Amino acid sequence: MADHKGEGVLTSCARILAKRPLCDRCLGRQFHLLDETEDNSIIGASLKLALYLEHSSSYQEGKVKSLRILRRLASSGHRPSMVFVRAHTGKEVEEEPCPICGSAIFNKLGDLAKRAAAELHEYEHETFQVGSRLPRRVFKLDDEIKMAFKLSHGENIKTEFNRLLALGISNLTGKTPLFSGEPDATVMVDTMSGDVRVTSSPLYVSGRYRKLKPGISQTRKRGADPLNSVEGMLCSLFVPLLKAEDVKFHGAGREDVDALMLGSGRPFVLEVVGPKKRRLSLRRAQGRFNARFGKTVSIRSLAPASRNSVVNLKMRGERRDKRYRVIVKVDRMPTEEKLREVESATTNLIMEQRTPKRVAWRRADKVRRRMIKSLKLKSIGDCRLEAIIETQAGAYVKEFITGDGGRTKPSLAELLNTPANWEALEVLQILGD
Repeated sequence: MADHKGEGVLTSCARILAKRPLCDRCLGRQFHLLDETEDNSIIGASLKLALYLEHSSSYQEGKVKSLRILRRLASSGHRPSMVFVRAHTGKEVEEEPCPICGSAIFNKLGDLAKRAAAELHEYEHETFQVGSRLPRRVFKLDDEIKMAFKLSHGENIKTEFNRLLALGISNLTGKTPLFSGEPDATVMVDTMSGDVRVTSSPLYVSGRYRKLKPGISQTRKRGADPLNSVEGMLCSLFVPLLKAEDVKFHGAGREDVDALMLGSGRPFVLEVVGPKKRRLSLRRAQGRFNARFGKTVSIRSLAPASRNSVVNLKMRGERRDKRYRVIVKVDRMPTEEKLREVESATTNLIMEQRTPKRVAWRRADKVRRRMIKSLKLKSIGDCRLEAIIETQAGAYVKEFITGDGGRTKPSLAELLNTPANWEALEVLQILGD
C-alpha cells in the first residue's frame, strides 16, 4: 500500500515516529481509511510490529541506522522495541506521552460511556448521537501530522472519539447510535471537565385547529394568560404528558385574535421541546384536549411529523387562498341591484393594499397587490350584510371591508358607496388543503 505520493505506509510510519512518538491509536488513525473495519489501536500496533520486525532484522544485519527507528518505537511505548534496545545497547528507553492524545483521552471512554448511559436512562429514546469537546491542541497536532506527511487516509480524531464513545454507550444501553440524521437524544461530553449532558431532540406533531370563540390568539403573548392562546392550551397538555420543557407552535398562517377559524381547521405543527417521554397515543391526547378546551378551540387529525414538516407548513400557508364570512355594518343599506353589481365587479378583482395601520409597527410599509376572487353579499337586516369572500393568500380582509382610510383600493365601502365596518369575521376554509 502506498499513499498518493507513492510512499509506502511503513516508510510513512517511520518518518512520523522519527518526529512524533505516537501511541498505537494515534498512529493507526492516520491510516484508518485503508481498513475501516479494524480498530485504530490495532492498526497502529500492527504497523509498529511490522516496523520492529523490519528494523530489528536490519540492525542485526549491520544496518546501524535502524537503531534510531527502534529507539523511536520504544519511546512510543512499543514493548518489544524497548526490550531490543536495552539488550543491544544496555540503555533503557522511557516511554513518552503521546503528543496528540497524551495517552489519556481515550482511556476515559469507558467511564464516560457509563455516565452517559446513566443520563440517557432518564429519557425515552431508541436512537442517540454523540458530540464531544476535546482540547484545541489535540485537533491542531493531529491535523499538523496529516498535512506535514501528506497523509490522505486518516480519520479525524473527534470523529474517532465520538464513534467509539457511541459504540460503548450502545453496548451498555442496547440503543442505536446515529452518525447522521436526527436522533431521539444527543449526548455531549467534555473530555477536559468530564461533564456529560444529554439533550432530547424535539418531537413534532401535526394537526388542525378550529377556533370557535373570538379573543383567542394563536400563540402565547407576554403578560397574558397562556390559556388564552391555542399554543398555551396545547402546551398545558403536551408538556406534562411528555415531561417536556416547552412547546413551539408553527401555524400555516394565522387569523386575527378576534376572528374565528372554522371549516376543517387551520393546519399546524407543534414542536415539543426537550421531551423525556416520546411514546404517546395521539388519539387519546386529542380526546383529552377536546374534552377540556373543545368549546373554545378543538383539534383534529393529530399525527407524527418532522422538522421538515415545519418548512412545508410555512410554505403551504403562504400560498393558500381563504374563504371568509364577514358580518358588515353599513351606514346605508344598498339596493339588491347594487349588491349584485358589486358582486360582479369583485370577481377576480385586483386591489392594492398598503400595509394596514394596525400592523404597520411590525411589518414593512409597502403596497401589496392581492386578488378578491369572489364575493357574495346578502342583507341580514338592520343595515348589516353577510359577506362570503374568497381571497388570494395574504389579502387583508378587514381592510378590504373598510378601506383603511384609503390605504386599500378599491374597498367594499368604496364599491358600495357607503361607509362600512366589520362586526364579526370567520375563516370558513383554507382552500386547497
